[in-house]
Amino acid sequence: MNRSKRSNPWLSIPAADYEGHMGNPEVAQLEFLSRTFGELIREFKPASLVVLGSATGNGFERIQQESVRKLIALDINQEYVNICRERFEEKIPCLELVCADIASFEIEEASTDFVYAGLFLEYVDPVMVLEKASRWLRPLGIFAAVLQLPGTSHGKVSETVFASLKRLEPVMRLVDPGRLVNLAGRHGFSTVKSETVALASGKEFFVGVYRLEVS
Repeated sequence: MNRSKRSNPWLSIPAADYEGHMGNPEVAQLEFLSRTFGELIREFKPASLVVLGSATGNGFERIQQESVRKLIALDINQEYVNICRERFEEKIPCLELVCADIASFEIEEASTDFVYAGLFLEYVDPVMVLEKASRWLRPLGIFAAVLQLPGTSHGKVSETVFASLKRLEPVMRLVDPGRLVNLAGRHGFSTVKSETVALASGKEFFVGVYRLEVS
């Protein structure tokens, strides 16, 4: 689902609330996402990568500068982008920060090795993202996504003291992993691997990794 910047609820969620909610011990998604991102970077060793929905840069501390020569980080919230810049601009000289909606964001075709979307596809049009990623990636480049799976005992947004996060529930659309696999195949990707991860909170997440095949 595409939403204009003016109506996007992510613009009204303070960074402190986002990090407080995601880092809450009963949610524990900051650590999970950071660890997952770091493991993928270590495994595939991209020289260049694009991070969609980069927020305040969670996981960027795991980037090894000697292997990454270009990092483009996209987020729609300017406060998140500013915090990410303060934290990582000096530590990651190759960091390029962009504040924009994915619908209007473009990079040069076949210019990157890796595109990462961690809990991002739930708020955008997955078809558009896969189409863009298939153009941006070099042949054999990697698209990786983390999806939240539906649960019976938890709402889509966990209950914490940070009530602003509840604004996301009306616009959050969970993506079925089977649909992601289908979309990836339609856009020239093959599945490298996938797994389901359960956190202590009881919430489950799907991690899918796809390689752009040579046409």
